[in-house]
Amino acid sequence: MFYSFFANNAISNIGFENLFRYVSFRAGGALLTAFLLSIILGNFFIKKLSSISKKGQPIREKGYGPESHLKKTGTPTMGGLLIVSMFTISTLLWTNLSNAFVWIIMLLVFSFCFVGFFDDFMKLKKNDAYALSKRTRIILELIFATIGSLLIIEYLPFSQTTIFFPFFKNLSLTVHWSIFLAFAVFVIIAAANAVNITDGLDGLSSLTSINVYVVFLFFAYVMGRFDYSMYLHFHHIPGASELVIVSAAMIGALFGFLWFNCKPAQIFMGDTGSLALGAGMAGIAIILKSELILAIAGFIFVAETLSSAIQIISLRKFNKKVFLMAPLHHHFELKGMPETKIVFRFWMVSILFALIALSSLKIR
Repeated sequence: MFYSFFANNAISNIGFENLFRYVSFRAGGALLTAFLLSIILGNFFIKKLSSISKKGQPIREKGYGPESHLKKTGTPTMGGLLIVSMFTISTLLWTNLSNAFVWIIMLLVFSFCFVGFFDDFMKLKKNDAYALSKRTRIILELIFATIGSLLIIEYLPFSQTTIFFPFFKNLSLTVHWSIFLAFAVFVIIAAANAVNITDGLDGLSSLTSINVYVVFLFFAYVMGRFDYSMYLHFHHIPGASELVIVSAAMIGALFGFLWFNCKPAQIFMGDTGSLALGAGMAGIAIILKSELILAIAGFIFVAETLSSAIQIISLRKFNKKVFLMAPLHHHFELKGMPETKIVFRFWMVSILFALIALSSLKIR
């Protein structure tokens, strides 16, 4: 909105209006807008969400989760609505709305937010932590992920079905469009549910998600500029620069949400937020042809998901536990580590892998 009004009406290359032509200026504006709106409207969202159900977030019964989590019963959930709302307002204000990539990411965020909201609402209605059937949820996720993937393939200017490998200049794999479609759908659903699995401690998903979006902010900036992409031997993707603003808007919304979600949390993001966050970062990764970078930058999400998978397989095949409890953060909780220490250490590991992912911009 601001871009259309100011940048397109700038009469010279100097003056206030010309600032809106710069991606860096609009990214900063998007981040600050989302953050400040979240701080201003956060308490309003908390009160409204608390009024939906006075019982708040259903917590798994004793024996199915750390006992320390039982004291969190009653904390309002669906805080993802705050994240997505502030992200949306900021994105609409600061991006070039004629850019197809912006709308594709917003579609993925909205659609997976809807799935998560439906799941959270059913949990509150039935006062059950497992209200929505897995079959219904996966069907909805498959539908929305397929639509988003098809749109990405349609609007990418070239190499739509090519998978690029990080740290190599010329190593890539081109596959049939149907195989790439299946791959893209898998990436979106896997990322969405990985963030959801990680969302078990106050601030954990928010902090790790911020790191991933920061990585893709830099990748989008490089690939959106012809000179930088050529210098660093990356493929140039016209229009990708707008994803810098999209990423910045999400980072700002997450910082604002953290204001209320840090321990002790006043609100949980719920599936409403976690599914939307994962789908958004996966969509950006696919557009930037950096799907494998997502696995590096999102190492904590990968580790949390693998720990759950390993635990399930081990219990079913050998009737033995590998971890005291899965996902991984619960294992450390049961070993007696304080929640804040787990979050901080996981966040530090996340920063390390984010830096490794960023190093692939130069190490090629």
